[in-house]
Amino acid sequence: AVHLGNELLPQFEDGVFFISLAAVTDPELVPSAIANTLGIKLSAEPELVSVIRDLKRKRMLLLMDNLEQVQAAGTYLSEILAECPQVRAIVTSREALRLRGASTVRVPPLALPGKGSTDSLPDLQEYEAIRLFVSRAQAVKADFELTADNAKHVIDICRRVDALPLAIELAASRIRLMSPERLALA
Repeated sequence: AVHLGNELLPQFEDGVFFISLAAVTDPELVPSAIANTLGIKLSAEPELVSVIRDLKRKRMLLLMDNLEQVQAAGTYLSEILAECPQVRAIVTSREALRLRGASTVRVPPLALPGKGSTDSLPDLQEYEAIRLFVSRAQAVKADFELTADNAKHVIDICRRVDALPLAIELAASRIRLMSPERLALA
């Protein structure tokens, strides 16, 4: 979703905004999470009304992450999109939202080398799963590199999480605390 948002940025003059709902467990709090991310000043009126009023004439893209845990908030999103004709949303969720006008796109596992592969280091870095792991590991540990010593463990980690992008990102974030070998055994 973030990658797609970056590609679409030129189409949205008021910007593209990432709204993490990872810490939100109550659907009623989603409008305030949107307002906080967008810097919308809330007044005495309901948060949703403030958000809609602020977005009414804006051309922007909302990237809403982890909506599955507050799926009932989909009605708020539907209302925002109905009232704000130039606002679009990309939502990540482990479950389909079943909202009118929504399209579901399944994100398949990323490419990995086959079992028993003898790919060279440069060839390994051509696989999407390996590239994602390395880039996210470098985000938390700048000196992380794919080497001959750790490549097998990185592949094992990616396989263990079924080469799913979110799972790879979460695993790679632990490189700050564990070596790839130790993480592969965890």
